[in-house]
Amino acid sequence: MTFIESVVLSGAIVHTLVPGEAPRALDVLVQDGRIVALSPPEKTAAFPPDARRVDCAGLHFLPGLIDGLVNHDPEHDRLYVASGVTLVVDQGGDLTPAMAERMLAARDRGPGPALFTAGAPMTGASARHGIVLESAEAADEKVRRLLGESALDWIALGPGLTTSTWRKLLDVAHEKHLLVLGPVLASSSLFEALDAKQDGLHHIDALLPAEKAWSEVTLAELAPRVERLAKSGTLLVPTLALHAVRCVEPRTDGPELPHLSPLYVHEWVTDAEQRRRLFTGEKGLELQRTGVAAVALQKELLRALHEQHARLLPGSASPRPWLFPGRALVEELVLWARAGISPSAVLRAATCDAAQHLGLVDRGTLAPGKVADLVAYAGDPEVDVAALRDPKLVVLRGRVLDRKTLDGLLDDLKARQIALQKRVMGREPIELAPPDLPPGTVIARGRTEQRVVGLRVTGEHWAVVRQDDGALVYATRMRTLGGLSTPDTDLVLAQTVKEDRVVAFELVVKSGTLDVTTKGQLAGGVLNVERRVGGQFVRNDPVKDKVLVVDVGSVLTPLLVAHHAREGAFKALFFDDFEPAVGPWELRIDEKETLLVRTHAGFLTSAVTGDGLPKDVKREQGRGIASFEALAGETPAGAWPIPAENRVPSKRDAPAGPR
Repeated sequence: MTFIESVVLSGAIVHTLVPGEAPRALDVLVQDGRIVALSPPEKTAAFPPDARRVDCAGLHFLPGLIDGLVNHDPEHDRLYVASGVTLVVDQGGDLTPAMAERMLAARDRGPGPALFTAGAPMTGASARHGIVLESAEAADEKVRRLLGESALDWIALGPGLTTSTWRKLLDVAHEKHLLVLGPVLASSSLFEALDAKQDGLHHIDALLPAEKAWSEVTLAELAPRVERLAKSGTLLVPTLALHAVRCVEPRTDGPELPHLSPLYVHEWVTDAEQRRRLFTGEKGLELQRTGVAAVALQKELLRALHEQHARLLPGSASPRPWLFPGRALVEELVLWARAGISPSAVLRAATCDAAQHLGLVDRGTLAPGKVADLVAYAGDPEVDVAALRDPKLVVLRGRVLDRKTLDGLLDDLKARQIALQKRVMGREPIELAPPDLPPGTVIARGRTEQRVVGLRVTGEHWAVVRQDDGALVYATRMRTLGGLSTPDTDLVLAQTVKEDRVVAFELVVKSGTLDVTTKGQLAGGVLNVERRVGGQFVRNDPVKDKVLVVDVGSVLTPLLVAHHAREGAFKALFFDDFEPAVGPWELRIDEKETLLVRTHAGFLTSAVTGDGLPKDVKREQGRGIASFEALAGETPAGAWPIPAENRVPSKRDAPAGPR
C-alpha cells in the first residue's frame, strides 16, 4: 500500500541524528512514504495547506530503530512496529517465503518493519536447515546460481560449514559486494575470521577463546582480542540480552505469551520450566551468580569495544525464548547504556550507525529524501534510553500509527492467536479431499495427522495403487495449517515406483498465490526433473542417481522405504526451498523390526503393521519431533506385508532416532 497523503508532524522536538545537528523544534512534512522537508514551525508556510496535521507537541521524534539480528516471522510484525522497530536484519529461514515477505505489499499487511534479509542461512552438510553447501565447489556453484535468481541483502552463516567452504563462500559473496555475517564457525577461530575478512560476527561469545567459559576469563585476558577486533573493522552484533535473559526466571503469566503462536508459547514455557528447575535446584543460586557475573564482564567488554571505536550493531536475537520481538531490542539498548555507553551513542548505534554499517543510504537519520520511519516518545531517549520502552506514535513508511492504533493492532493479534490455538489443538480432522488416483488396484489407504509438541500441523489423505504392470503409485494430499499471516499450504504428490526406484512423480504445491509444480520422468537411466512456478518453466535438472523415494514429509515416506528399501544406504530426492536435491539416506532395522532412518534432515522411525500399514511414525522436524497419528487405514485388497528380505534386523549399530 502506498500512502500518498501529505502529513505534517508538528510541535515535536526532532532528533535528526544528522551529524552536527542538535535536537530542536521542527515540523516534518511527509509525502509518499518519504520525508520531504523539516522546518521550524514559523517557517512552514510553504507546506501544502491541505496536508493533514498531526499534533506531536511535547514528544521527541527519532529515526525508527534497526534490529541487527532476528529470525523474522511475519506473525511478529506488529510487535516490532509497536516497539518502534522499523527495520530488522533477518537471518532467514525458508528462502522463497523470506523473499516474498520482503515485498512492500507483505510489509504493509501487518503492518511490519522493512526486511534486510539473508533469505536462508548457508549451512554445512551436517546441518538440518538452510541452504546446504557440502563443499567449496558446491558453494561456488550453488551460491552463484542463488545470487543470480534471488536478490539477497546479505549472507548469513549457519552451522556445519567446513573451512574451505566458508572461505569460498566469502570469496563469492564479496565478489557480489554482499556482507557475510554469522558466528565464529566451529571449524575456525576469531583471528581466522578476522584475517579472512568475514564482515561481521554474531554474539559477544566470539571474543571467548576456544573451550573457555565466561567464568574462566578476565577482561585483561580478553584485551588483546578486543583490540584486534576493534582494529579489524569487523562488525560485531553483541546480543547481550541473549545472556542477560538467562539470569532471571521468566513469568509465564506475563503479557507476552498471548501475542505469540502456539509453537512459540510451547517453546517459551518449556524453557521457563527448565530454567525454574535449574534455579530451584541445589546449584540454582550459584548458576544465577555465574550468569550475572558473565553479563557484567560482557558489559565491560562492550564498553571497551566502544571506547576503541569498534563497529557495533545492536541486535536482539528475537524470537529466542523470552526475547520478545521489538521489546528485546529496547532491552538490549538499555543494557548498552548500563554498560557505560552514552544514551546518544546508543541511539546512534541503533539508527544512523546501523544504517551505515548495512549500506542503507535512505535510513537512519531524519532528512529530506529519507524513508519516513519516525518514532515519537514522551521522554528524551538521549537523556534516558529507557524512554524507548514507551513509544507514543510510530510513522512507518509515511503511515501514522498513534498509540491507540498500535494497541488496537496488538489486541487484534492477541485475539487471532487465541483462535489459532483452538484450531491447532482441535480434534476434528483437518478438512481434506482424498488424492486423485490412477487406474489400478488400491492396496492401501488411510488418513493421518502430524503433531508437533501436541499441536497438529498437517493433515494427510493417502493411498497406494498397484498398476497392471506391477508398478506402485504412492499418492497423497496434504494440508499444512498456516498462521496469522501465512495461508494453509496444500500439497499433492504422486510417485510411481518400479523395481525399487522412482520412475515418475508429480508434485504440486499451492499456498496463497504460490503455485509450484515439479515433475520427474525416468528416461535412459536419468530422472529428468522439471520445475514450473505459476505455470512458467523455471528449469530442468537431470538426476542420475537411483532415487528410491521422493520425500515431502509424508507418512508415505516410511511406508515406501519399508516396502522397497533394504538395510544400508539409498538415495532420496527432497526439496530445498522447492529446488530438488538428492542426498544419501541410511536404513537400519532393529530387533523389533522398527525402521530407523537417517535422513538429510534428521531421523525418521516407523513400525509397520502385519497388513503393511505404517504405525508409530516419528520424525525429527526442525528442533522438534513430529508424531504421525493414524486416523484411518485399511488394505482393501488384503494384507500387504513387507517383503521378507526387507525385514532382516541389523547386526550393526543403528542410528539413534527421535526419542
